[in-house]
Amino acid sequence: MMDDIEKGFKSGCDDYIKKPFELKELDLRIENIKRLYNISPSSHIQIADNILLDKDNLLINKNNERIHIAQKECDVLAYLIKNKNKPVSIDELSLNVWAYEEAPIASTIRTYIKNLRKIIGDEYILNIRGVGYRFNS
Repeated sequence: MMDDIEKGFKSGCDDYIKKPFELKELDLRIENIKRLYNISPSSHIQIADNILLDKDNLLINKNNERIHIAQKECDVLAYLIKNKNKPVSIDELSLNVWAYEEAPIASTIRTYIKNLRKIIGDEYILNIRGVGYRFNS
């Protein structure tokens, strides 16, 4: 009903689609939202002028040196970058990077962080005492 659409937009929605809909229409709307909010599924993340994370190939390119990293190290780094300048707890990392049934212990996450710091430098991943970590951009 039109009242439902009006309520949706007044409550802050960005888009609304009525049932039944065609998948092509849904794809077009998703692509439009990605365009509007500048969302791209790029697998390359520039960390600094001389440091690039290649998520597809599990590589960190630092000063033109290619360093292979583990999948979970890549996932942890990508999550921290996505939440840059924001404190991220070990619990938050555990919930968002690992599946529930394979949640790691805190020392495992600390080991991944230590390995990443060795590669990219201590200045990018800061320890926030009693809270967790923060990625500095």
